[in-house]
Amino acid sequence: MTNVTCIQGYLTAKPLCEPKHCTTHPYWIKNGYVKYQNRRHGGYAEYSCRNGYKLSNHRILRCLFGQWESPYDRSNLIQCVADTCLHPGFIHHGKTYVVNYGTSRYALSANITLRHGASLQYECDP
Repeated sequence: MTNVTCIQGYLTAKPLCEPKHCTTHPYWIKNGYVKYQNRRHGGYAEYSCRNGYKLSNHRILRCLFGQWESPYDRSNLIQCVADTCLHPGFIHHGKTYVVNYGTSRYALSANITLRHGASLQYECDP
């Protein structure tokens, strides 16, 4: 509370209400990082993802009136999702195999999604 007094026709001060700062750290996201400068009103947090993942949406959240915007709102959903490659298609007169980190190998099927780190091997029919 601020008291203001009228002295000789003038007020001693005009009160100023400033927006609250965020008292907590920005939200953490799985497989990601968050970087921020401060927690003042209008400040922002910037998100990025670990190698092999990508952001699903915006990368910035702001501190507004003492609270961070929620990264879980539908319009502002922030999450790191596995980076994938589109299906490469099949080759004529040959076979295509998926090799996961050199540990397993299996035939490429029509409904497979290739995750970060997966390799393909191609073999021509004899």
